[in-house]
Amino acid sequence: MNTTYDYIYWRGDLSFSKFPINEIDSLIFALLSNIEYSTVFDSFNLSKRLTLKEIVKEFEKKDVFKNSTNLSKFEKQNLQLLKDLCKCDRFSSAKAFGYKKHFDEKQSVQFSAISFIINDTVVISYRGTDSTLVGWKEDFAMSFSSSVGAQQDSLDYINEVAKLDVHELVTCGHSKGGNLAVYSALKASAEIQHRISSVYNFDGPGFNKSSVVSGEFEKLGIEKVTTIVPQSSMVGILMQHEEPINVVHSSNKTGIFQHYPLTWEVSLTQFRRLECTDNLSKSFDQTTKLFLESMDESEMEDFTNALFEMFHEKGALTFRDVMLNPARTISTMHSVHQKIPKEYRNFLETLGKAMVKASIQVNLNSKKSKQVLNDGTLN
Repeated sequence: MNTTYDYIYWRGDLSFSKFPINEIDSLIFALLSNIEYSTVFDSFNLSKRLTLKEIVKEFEKKDVFKNSTNLSKFEKQNLQLLKDLCKCDRFSSAKAFGYKKHFDEKQSVQFSAISFIINDTVVISYRGTDSTLVGWKEDFAMSFSSSVGAQQDSLDYINEVAKLDVHELVTCGHSKGGNLAVYSALKASAEIQHRISSVYNFDGPGFNKSSVVSGEFEKLGIEKVTTIVPQSSMVGILMQHEEPINVVHSSNKTGIFQHYPLTWEVSLTQFRRLECTDNLSKSFDQTTKLFLESMDESEMEDFTNALFEMFHEKGALTFRDVMLNPARTISTMHSVHQKIPKEYRNFLETLGKAMVKASIQVNLNSKKSKQVLNDGTLN
């Protein structure tokens, strides 16, 4: 089994000038957006540019790596990835800039993005959901809102970055970040769209009926959009995708944890393709679509508010609080189950079972390693 780290070993000494950016490179840049850069980029700035090596040196000076014990496994992996990329010529000289973060608990907005300049190309990388329930509530809102705060932020961001004198733009993101990569490209002006060469959505959800106007994919160029999901995808298959979905093989056997892209297998310059998703993903997709189709916008909003209010009542502020307490997860789902109409309960039962199963697996992993390996930052 070969994964992203094998790719880095194979291609790390080859420049982007000789071998242009591909989907695996784009995933790597997408993962780098999950790092907190506020210690080196204290404000949104398009002119301040630092190589990955320079960022690592700044992180070392400010003990970012030493103070990472409370981070999730996923966040720690991304920090380690940043350090490892500095050891290879292909990535070490890439310059990061334009870090921007917006978090608003009252408005349920969680957004972050950073860009990388490579020769005459700018790669815009949108972060997925962090571990806060604010971010997860915003994800649920995507299913019934025509636009959520992070999506509007993503459009504002690409409009700002596109002011730079660069020829080519690439947008990418993992999970919710993948949705933002597509959304910002679809909603951008024709002048910006002309400069966008590729859009990468790595296991990110699609859109509801009110989010995307008919013809927008054709206007951008649907061939520019590459959406990739693992065989047991439970995130990237959500809602509607007009673009083709590419299924790749993950080495992880537990469905929800295939969302971690470092488990995806690679060939030389792309991920290992499969013909279709597996039965688990298809079943979850069908159940979710039936649930969403059974509710109108106001009903889905009421359901979302009820679910997350109940999490807060149970004392959960982050997804870690949910995932590391199976009893609380069951209690919360049961409480919401009693409050919603009968026709919506099948989806909640399916969602609850998936969350409890994942929660139990997290706790088993934690005991085996004698430490908490994951705080639920699945997006």
